[in-house]
Amino acid sequence: MGEKMGDVREVHAAQFRSIVIGVVIGVLIVRIGSLFFPIEIGGFLIHISLLGMVVLCVFSIELLSGMERLLENNLLVIFGVASGAIIDETLWLIVRNPPLVSDAPAQVAYWSTPSIVASLLGTGMLLTTTYFFSRNEMKRVSMLELNNKHNFWAGLILIGGLIFFHVSQEMIRYDIPNVERSLVILGYEIHHLVEGQFMLMLSILMMVFVGGKKWVWRSSYILTLVGVLFVADEILYYQLIEVSDDAYFELITIISGGVFVLLFLLQLIFQTKIRNKVD
Repeated sequence: MGEKMGDVREVHAAQFRSIVIGVVIGVLIVRIGSLFFPIEIGGFLIHISLLGMVVLCVFSIELLSGMERLLENNLLVIFGVASGAIIDETLWLIVRNPPLVSDAPAQVAYWSTPSIVASLLGTGMLLTTTYFFSRNEMKRVSMLELNNKHNFWAGLILIGGLIFFHVSQEMIRYDIPNVERSLVILGYEIHHLVEGQFMLMLSILMMVFVGGKKWVWRSSYILTLVGVLFVADEILYYQLIEVSDDAYFELITIISGGVFVLLFLLQLIFQTKIRNKVD
């Protein structure tokens, strides 16, 4: 028993180190990359964290479908890089557009002290959460096999959720001001894409360090699907030069959200079939 406990600690410690290395690299990439990014293309500003969002969605779906190869330390570095890049740009991307209320704190630049402090705090919170999960001394359980029923519910959550977002918002957009139907912190709108990113980080950590224990699997299943929905819905919209309320209802936002949702759903179905065939 002592040897098994020791083995688990060693595995988790190595995974923790890999994620830490990745997070640090991710932050440095974005900071150094700020010399060249964001890149303006048409009406869009393409940020490095865009790639990080895609990586989180793909990574979480792969783990949920039982692709255990992602537990390798070198691949966990990729998860860390994506997470570090996203966290470093989070505050700046939130405040780059004008606040929704007049008495909100002033907007800040990417290299401003508040942006740097927010990056350090966010990085610290992620690493602390990762360390907390890595201290789990119970042997990881393989993820449960998905079946057609799971994929049906996944499709319902992703496609139904996307339709619900746009239809419900369209019905109330002219009657209820944006500030009253959005999550607003210190006067700035927190888009559901931001919430989705953190849901995916949490679900990935749960799947990496705990795995398929029933309560963890159910939580990971919900967090992954809702997180992917939140990110996919606004992934291209969030790259617009002007992330406005009206832009959310434009055709490019609706189409891009639908395309990304379908791609991630197809990935889940495809990976499920591969795993079931192998098993």
